[in-house]
Amino acid sequence: MLEEDLYLPYKPKRRTRMQIARESGLEPLAQALLADPTLDPQTEAAKFVDAPKGVAGTKTARDGARDILSEQFGETAEIIGKLREHNMYARARHVFRRRWQGK
Repeated sequence: MLEEDLYLPYKPKRRTRMQIARESGLEPLAQALLADPTLDPQTEAAKFVDAPKGVAGTKTARDGARDILSEQFGETAEIIGKLREHNMYARARHVFRRRWQGK
């Protein structure tokens, strides 16, 4: 795990789709879907449709919840470290395979 991964959640950023989704009130939807994978995303998203807040339909609500969860996962140092390790392993495997095949 790199030091930059640990400080990533505190790094100042520009306004993201996650922030827009949170401002639209979609944080509870994202957390509910994360906590209970048996929930139907379409049904749950319908509860959050609110045109004045910028949530015009269930697709918009689901997309907003996905943006919130994606950014949360992307700021988790442990997940980033595992993805990095997997990516390095995949690259090494690819290089080895190409050399083995004589390409």
